[in-house]
Amino acid sequence: MSSEVVGESRRYFSLLEANSILPRIEYYLSEMAKIQRTVNNLIAKAVDVGFEIDEDVDFDDWIADDLISRNLKRRMIELSEEYVEFVEKIHSMGAILEDADQGMVKLYSWQDGEEICYSWQYGEGRISYWHKAAEDYIARRPIKRKSSQRISSQILH
Repeated sequence: MSSEVVGESRRYFSLLEANSILPRIEYYLSEMAKIQRTVNNLIAKAVDVGFEIDEDVDFDDWIADDLISRNLKRRMIELSEEYVEFVEKIHSMGAILEDADQGMVKLYSWQDGEEICYSWQYGEGRISYWHKAAEDYIARRPIKRKSSQRISSQILH
């Protein structure tokens, strides 16, 4: 099965194709985790010097009237933009980031005429789970591979 793009937002993968893009996705997720750690450290430092930062802060509404808060705001905006760039890179590959905190990604495919999603979590060596397209990753099921095939795009019931 070759990749195909339906509309502009959904790409379909064979299991082999989906597994082949995991190293890049894994790299992007690791960079996102680094950014999140940096943000957490900045928030902790800001609290230490008396700033209260809500995790849902809208930087456009944040009034930065002194040097420290201006620098903090600037850095938080930079980090936020970098994070979004990695999310967009993952999506541009055809993968969907289901849960950034868990490192959970889905990739669309077809099985017996039914739309499904391969499900992968950061740290897993390869894609070993799937779920129906209308379900989320909580409904993940193991992929059963035929013993004669190393990697198969077929999910056996």
